[in-house]
Amino acid sequence: MSSNHVVNEVTSWGLSSTAKVNRHILAAMACSSVGKVVAVASRSAETAAQFALVNKIPQHFGSLEQLCASPDIDCIYVATPNHLHRPHAIEALRNGKHVLCEKPLATTEADAREMFAVAEANKVILVEACMNLHSACTDVVKAAIAAQRIGDVVLMKGHWTMHIPSNTAPGSSGGAVWGLGSYVVNLARFLSGQEPHIVTCTAVRRFGSEEDEFTTNDDMFTAALVQFPSFALQLEVGVVGPDSQRFEVIGTRGSIVMEAPFKPNVDGAKIIVNELKRNDDDDGSGGKASFVASSEIVSERARSGVGHLYQLEVDELSRLVMASKSAAAGDRSTIPTVVVAPRLSPEFSIKGVRVLEALNRSMHSKRTEPV
Repeated sequence: MSSNHVVNEVTSWGLSSTAKVNRHILAAMACSSVGKVVAVASRSAETAAQFALVNKIPQHFGSLEQLCASPDIDCIYVATPNHLHRPHAIEALRNGKHVLCEKPLATTEADAREMFAVAEANKVILVEACMNLHSACTDVVKAAIAAQRIGDVVLMKGHWTMHIPSNTAPGSSGGAVWGLGSYVVNLARFLSGQEPHIVTCTAVRRFGSEEDEFTTNDDMFTAALVQFPSFALQLEVGVVGPDSQRFEVIGTRGSIVMEAPFKPNVDGAKIIVNELKRNDDDDGSGGKASFVASSEIVSERARSGVGHLYQLEVDELSRLVMASKSAAAGDRSTIPTVVVAPRLSPEFSIKGVRVLEALNRSMHSKRTEPV
């Protein structure tokens, strides 16, 4: 087989489960020209077969091990309960598969570091799935902050609640912090380029749980103050109630509001910028300062040509795999230049897990905790 033939192949993907989140990946793959889903696995062979039939997936397996052993698969999307991310990703990586792993990547910093070490040892790529950090909305806000449109950032406020009744299994590291907290924390880290150093967290526990049964997945709603070197983050996340999301960046000369920060609509998400401006007076006194609001509808489809928000992270890994194949074949002239490295580095993902661990400790201790 020629190197050019290998390079130009569409990257083949396997799904590690039949979880609901896979509908987004399937929709993204339907829009992609560089990736396709060819297999799905489940603990039940019957469930995998039914999922494959409904979604027109060619292959199905009754275990993750069988999926990972298939020679027809380049990448595996790991979207299992949080506490299974580490073992399932490592199984795939050790079988020579590239992995896109749902957030949070792991439930401890040590586990996250181990996962990247296994990827490196097996010469494959591991990337954490953070689709909103790939979005044009995020890029627009990051650029506005860098351009000092709102002065120096002093406060960020992130809020997301949604009804997740299934996020309850004991020991699964579910709940509000592990389920939604990473979205808020990672957006603040990505926009600022800073890492927090202390956190203070309080939580509303699940109804009926006793004090001595406070587990990592026990929080229905959590509020926290996360202190960065030059600003603070107010975090509110909950797995009860209707879907509500908002992110605000407040600076010394204005603010930026993202109305759909964590799941922006691919056809348009609204960003509002309030800037402090001075109106000139006729007497030459310089006039009074006032805030002037402007809004922008950011369309991912128009800016990057994608048909689904999840397509950005899927296409990134597919292109990285194609580049890896080209390099291995020795034909560097065909290595894609669109992507040279993952948007999110291993250290970014590892440090994100570290923050979530600190929030969880603070939730238990009811004290301020170091990150």
